[in-house]
Amino acid sequence: MENNLKSLHKIFVLLMLLSFSMACNFVTSIGESDTPLGCYKVTFLDFTEDAGGNSTWRYSVEELACAQDLSNWMLELPECATIVDASPSPWEIVQPDPNFHFNGIKWQTGTGFQNGEFSVVLSGELTTGMVKYGVKGPDVAVGLVEGPVCDLITPPSGVTPTATQTAIVDELPSPTIIPPTVQPPPASSGTIIITDNDQTLTFTCNGNAVEVRGNANTITSLGLCSSITVKGNANVIYYSGSPVITNTGNENTITQR
Repeated sequence: MENNLKSLHKIFVLLMLLSFSMACNFVTSIGESDTPLGCYKVTFLDFTEDAGGNSTWRYSVEELACAQDLSNWMLELPECATIVDASPSPWEIVQPDPNFHFNGIKWQTGTGFQNGEFSVVLSGELTTGMVKYGVKGPDVAVGLVEGPVCDLITPPSGVTPTATQTAIVDELPSPTIIPPTVQPPPASSGTIIITDNDQTLTFTCNGNAVEVRGNANTITSLGLCSSITVKGNANVIYYSGSPVITNTGNENTITQR
């Protein structure tokens, strides 16, 4: 009888270790900015602007109990942003990173890292939006967090030019617009998993699969997704391209943009 109890105890311990290991597998999650990604938690703290027009963006990075040593982490930066400074060292600019497949700034954390604060000083017309971040330790995971995006300034509406203004405009030669050459980032095979409820989310697919587990969300997917699976209820989803659509929830509205 005693031997049987010891055997059952060993089996229980093995099952617990297996489930603990599975909890740290790679997923890409979208939710609030401080939602843990796998075994790592990246939190947007704040951003401030100085008199010279530069903005400082601060983040907290933390290893959770299930984490292995974090090797490095990366924050996506837009093309309109220029890095003035960053801390702590070492950090580098990558365009793009071979593991995370997006452009931005990457910090090396090193052995023994548990938690810390990171900041980057940027110049450019910026505002807050949702950007990608990546963690590697040793598995690669990509998620979304609040961060810097280009501030698109639109002209005021309702302005009617006068006859004199129209004549001046007609006399000016039409400018020659040279479109910028943009190298598209390589496709990513990560799965974007949405678990929150009552959120309004906009993100860019780059060949990703999307899985919606939350409820009552309004989701706009830009770019091209390989598939969209909806398991939650009462979601409104707008998408582009021709992904494989699977809807196992109730009262979901899935519409092509």
